[in-house]
Amino acid sequence: MFGRMIRHVSALTVAVLLAITAVVAQPAALRPGEVSQGEAARRIDDYLTRLVPHGFSGAVLAAADGKVVLKRAYGFANRAANQLYTVDMVASIGSVSKQFTGAAIVKLEMMGKLKTSDPISKYLPGVPDDKRDITIHQLLTHTVGVSGDLGGRDADPIERDVLVARVLAQPLVRKPGEGFEYSNEGYSLAGAIVERAGLTPGGGRFVNSSALSFSAPATSRVIPQ
Repeated sequence: MFGRMIRHVSALTVAVLLAITAVVAQPAALRPGEVSQGEAARRIDDYLTRLVPHGFSGAVLAAADGKVVLKRAYGFANRAANQLYTVDMVASIGSVSKQFTGAAIVKLEMMGKLKTSDPISKYLPGVPDDKRDITIHQLLTHTVGVSGDLGGRDADPIERDVLVARVLAQPLVRKPGEGFEYSNEGYSLAGAIVERAGLTPGGGRFVNSSALSFSAPATSRVIPQ
């Protein structure tokens, strides 16, 4: 009987906590620039709103059939300053940039400007003997055999050729292609190859040309080289 009483009390406690959470985490009114349309958007919005008391923050965009159904910001961008996230706030996307680098490589291959099976020495000067046979494919699949974070913090500027030279001088931790080793440096080399192989006839940069266009909000930014 005592055990059943404990179970009833525990169930009641959980129910009360859930009720409190539901009351505290009700979706707020839409702010300027925000969108929430339809049942799917309401359910997503409700779920993300309930995550905010647990530390979630950020801006979210969801679309269906080419139409934006949810565009909302949640939580704080700066808790110490009590600054709320907004949908037009510029934020670092971190390693999501790797997807753009990969897409650029594939686009260049489609254009006949390179092959993912090509060695990096075909596009980068001064590649030492132990790295001459590294392929672009290995850069993209984190099997290049280079470890570490040689570029420093994302906020610290470093010129392309300086970083490339630093990466090429780094000892290999394993033979290229033999195993997975997450590598920011591999994608830095891939980015350098995009710049070299993708130069337009007029000397323009590939990512700024009509050959490669990404749909992005007007508030998006590219950190200068």
